Amino acid sequence: KVLKLNQTVSPGKKYLIERGRKPNVLRFYINGQIQSDIDAKQTQKIIEQEFGFTFDTFLNSVYFSQNTFNFLHLNDEQKKSILTDLLNLDVFDRAEKLVKIDLDKINQEFSVLKTKEQILENTKALQSKNLLDFQEKFRFYDEDKKNRLNLVLDEKNKIDCDLVKIKATIEQLKQDENALIVKCSEHKTLSEDKIKSIGQLEDYIQGVLLQKNTFETKLKIERSKLVQFENGLKHVSCPTCFQNVDKKLIDELKYQQLNIIEGDKKQLDAIEKVLSELPSKNILEEKKRKIGDEENLIQRSLSVVKNNITLNSNNLKNLNDRLQYLDCSYNKVSLEENPYHDSLSLTKEEIQKAVDQLSNFYLQSTILSDKIQALIDLKEIFGNKGIKSYVFDNVVNELNVFVNDYLKILFTSDIRIDFNTQSETAKGLIKQSFSQKIFLDGNEVALGSFSGGEERRLIFAVNLALSKIVSNRSTKNFNIAFFDEAFDGLDYEGKKNAYTLLVNLFANENHKDCVLIIDHTTEFQTMFENVIKVEKRNGVSQIIE
Repeated sequence: KVLKLNQTVSPGKKYLIERGRKPNVLRFYINGQIQSDIDAKQTQKIIEQEFGFTFDTFLNSVYFSQNTFNFLHLNDEQKKSILTDLLNLDVFDRAEKLVKIDLDKINQEFSVLKTKEQILENTKALQSKNLLDFQEKFRFYDEDKKNRLNLVLDEKNKIDCDLVKIKATIEQLKQDENALIVKCSEHKTLSEDKIKSIGQLEDYIQGVLLQKNTFETKLKIERSKLVQFENGLKHVSCPTCFQNVDKKLIDELKYQQLNIIEGDKKQLDAIEKVLSELPSKNILEEKKRKIGDEENLIQRSLSVVKNNITLNSNNLKNLNDRLQYLDCSYNKVSLEENPYHDSLSLTKEEIQKAVDQLSNFYLQSTILSDKIQALIDLKEIFGNKGIKSYVFDNVVNELNVFVNDYLKILFTSDIRIDFNTQSETAKGLIKQSFSQKIFLDGNEVALGSFSGGEERRLIFAVNLALSKIVSNRSTKNFNIAFFDEAFDGLDYEGKKNAYTLLVNLFANENHKDCVLIIDHTTEFQTMFENVIKVEKRNGVSQIIE
């Protein structure tokens, strides 16, 4: 079947909504003109745009007008979820999600661009290094070519002089070789005597150290005996055999033990004095190392002299052949071209190309960085600590005002409900949360401490305040209000106070032409101007009077 709902909201506009399950129907009319009947989702969007709230908000507002809905009994997360649906705050979540998608996309683009930029920077740095290398090689080659030519010319003029110098050098090197051979033999004999003396001294030091260890061990044993004597003086009888202790004898033994210890200490001091006057192991090792270094130095010097003799002899032998070689070399070097000319030009072109590409990358990076920062700002604005938190806090404050204004009418005692969006942790930090506290005459009390009728009045005040918030945020002014069994569970006084509250509330809202209250009792009927009686007959609800 199809349910038809007719409603006139404002002058000149009359709405008709047709909804059914079998068949699935959703049609929307304004002043008799159908707005959409093809796609249910599209029709639903048109309805929400026209009335200024979503279907979830409408559904929650219907719950607020019924006796079955109890906002106070929900946990904090459920309360927060309902307020979020009422305010349509999930639009900020969707916006944040879209911003995050764009941010991830641009961050990925930025990362790819930075990777390309880094690769190009590395390429530029490598090419710049290559350029310096080529420039150095280019300069070095030209200088080397000039030097080689000059060397050839100079060498031709100096051949005779070099022959004389090389012969004199070889003669002097042979004399040095003979002198080093004699010196090496003398040093070897002297080194063996020194090493032998050092070994004897090391053996002596080792013996003194052994003697020191012996006396230290003996002194430790003697001191242990002294402790035993001192402990014996503390007892009247032996704790093991229970015989009486001869304290006089123990005193004499203690005195003798002290003399023994004193003698041992003097012997140990004498040994320490001897050790302090002897050279350390490191000093002896250093002396042996110096002896070995001196011998190695002489051997290396002798080796160098022999190598120099061989080298100069070879130079002397090849000197005449070199004169002919220098002539050929001079002609060859004169015809050489610099091999780094082409590489130098190509590298300069590659560096300029990289500089131009980097300039373009830097510009793109700046643009993307600005976009990323803007999206980060938007993400923060749409996040839990941004506009959503600001709107949520304001609505909760508004909820507190409405609820407590209604409670003043519904109760004669001082009852107050505080909804809070923040809480303090054990460390004193403020975090986002949602909680409620109920106060009676200034003291916090639990919801369960109220009677059933009092609790129904509390629930009625909260549901009415939530309905008020929904109504205030609609772009349309509806001229009718429904309350389905909202006063069930209230006694006569409670219903009377609730009636007074509704009269005071809707008297200030001139746009409400009609307030419909569904109630199954008769005692409440006398308070209203009009009563419509409905009965269910044969499964169909009908108006009978």
